[in-house]
Amino acid sequence: QNGNGQVVCMDSSNSSLYYADPGGPVMTKVLNATAVEYADGFFVAIATGASLATVSPNQINVSAPLDAATWPALAYAVRTSASDLITNLAYINKVLWVFGQKTTSLWQNVGAPNFPFQEIPGGQINVGLWAPGTLCKVRDKAYFLGTDQNGYGRVYRTAGVGVEPISTPAIEYIINTAGAGASTRAFWYEESGHTFYCIQGLGSSAYTLCYDEATNMWHRRAFNNAGTLQDMTVGFACAVNSTSGVGTGTAGLMFVGDVNNGNIYKFGCSYASDAGTAKVYQRAATYLSSENRWNKFNFLEIDSAAMSAGIVIDHSDDGGSTWNGSRTLT
Repeated sequence: QNGNGQVVCMDSSNSSLYYADPGGPVMTKVLNATAVEYADGFFVAIATGASLATVSPNQINVSAPLDAATWPALAYAVRTSASDLITNLAYINKVLWVFGQKTTSLWQNVGAPNFPFQEIPGGQINVGLWAPGTLCKVRDKAYFLGTDQNGYGRVYRTAGVGVEPISTPAIEYIINTAGAGASTRAFWYEESGHTFYCIQGLGSSAYTLCYDEATNMWHRRAFNNAGTLQDMTVGFACAVNSTSGVGTGTAGLMFVGDVNNGNIYKFGCSYASDAGTAKVYQRAATYLSSENRWNKFNFLEIDSAAMSAGIVIDHSDDGGSTWNGSRTLT
């Protein structure tokens, strides 16, 4: 959306970009594209299919200034600084990030005719965007699942005009052994002073891994499905700052969408259930070892807020290879 109230919508199922006329409402296809971003009064898109002016697929088009409905034929540029395919765009701190599969280039608005953006000399990063659906702009940063020429997947965060890895070896092991690919996606949200970036892998090795920006720590998300923990199926998250008509007693609401059934849910720690099923919180303590000698623990003390469901504990004597059976504490 731009300052004139114009909106463009991307339909990823057919790589089409639509202009939503606020006076209509009418949805008019304006470009064949795979990604779109708003920057300095222009809509910027990665062109594809019939919208390509050359044989190169690395074409970036811009709309007319403050006009989402008009895309001049000559208002495009082709990225030639790297050979990998561009996959997504992000406009952060007056810099246009053009993500490729294995490299990323930085562009800035120089006011040139036809196509106003130009690649910054030396502004290439040898890390690319592995899964376009994992790119999330979080204020003045972007988070994404990236890779390089070696093909090893890491979660990165932009830092100034560079990137920094934020995933741990354990997190990267889960992502890479699960077979990360184009279907991997992510969403982000804020709650109680914490900003969470949640990345999701699909298929038989599904996972939902969340990074807490406030603590710089990771955890895994799941929901209680008839007593079995099952990975989340959240496809997107959306914050509503006003509670008018959607709730009472809450300063803003978060909604999430279920990709399996199309349901939309209220989302947050204040809700005691997952669509009617009681939530389960699981914490694994650090494995303690003393050079293969036995350790004896005479008691375990758990500090917790009062709850009705009780606490279920389990323990292992062999580093987590086998478990001794759970029991519920009253």
